[in-house]
Amino acid sequence: NKYNISFTFFTFTGCPPVFGTYKVYGAPGAIQKESMKQIKCREQTKIWEEYVRVNKFDYVILSSRWNWLFEPRKYYDTKQRRDLLVDKSNPKFSVNESKKSFLHFIDYTIKIIQTSGAQAIIFGQVPHSGKDLEGCDNIPKILISENSINRRCNHVPRMFVLQRSEFSNTTIKNITSKNNALAVIPTDFFCKENTEYCQIYYKGTRLKNDDDHINMYGSVYLAQKWEEHEEFPFKLAAKTNYHITK
Repeated sequence: NKYNISFTFFTFTGCPPVFGTYKVYGAPGAIQKESMKQIKCREQTKIWEEYVRVNKFDYVILSSRWNWLFEPRKYYDTKQRRDLLVDKSNPKFSVNESKKSFLHFIDYTIKIIQTSGAQAIIFGQVPHSGKDLEGCDNIPKILISENSINRRCNHVPRMFVLQRSEFSNTTIKNITSKNNALAVIPTDFFCKENTEYCQIYYKGTRLKNDDDHINMYGSVYLAQKWEEHEEFPFKLAAKTNYHITK
C-alpha cells in the first residue's frame, strides 16, 4: 500500500524459477525414479516462461532455495540433501553441471524477462540456521539478552552461512550487474559484519520458524532493510501501479 503496488504470485513447491531447467528433488534417487513433483516442475518452468512472455509486468521477482542445488551436502556439522538444477534439453546430473545450468539459464531467464519489457529482480537465499528453531526462544526474556537468544537460536556460525551462499550470491550479483537487473542478497541484511551469527531474533521476535524459511516477521524485516537500500526500486515510482510476479 505504501508504494501503491499490486502483486501476482506464481509459485510451485520447491521449483526454482529458472527457464529452460527443472529441479531434481533429491539426488541420486530422483534421477532414476522421478516423483510427480519433479515432472510437474519441468512443466512449470515452461509455463512461467510463457506467462512472462505474454503478460505485461513492470517487475518480475525471482527467488528460490538456491544452495541445495550447488553446495556440498556437509554444512558445518550437519548433512543436507542434494538437489540439482538440470538443463531440460541436455540433462546431466552432477553438481558441476548444476552450476553450469544456473550460470547459463539464470542469464537466459533475465533476458526473457527484460525482452518482455519488465525489470528482473533476483533474490538470493536467506541464511540457513542448520537446525530446527522450535522453542529456541522460549525462555524468560528478562533473564537473557537479545544477543544471547539470537545465539541460542542459531546453530551455524555466520562464516559458514556465507561460505554456503557464496556461489549463488556471487552468480546472482555478477549476472544481474551484467544485464542491468537488480540483485537482493538477504545475507547482506541478516548476516552483518563483525557478528558471530546471522540475525534470527530481532526486537523480541523470531524471524524464522524453521531452519531455512523466514516467517512473516522475517519477511517484514527483510523488506524494511531492502527499502533502506539505495537500489530499492519502488521509491522512485511510488505513484505507479506495478504488477509484480514471483
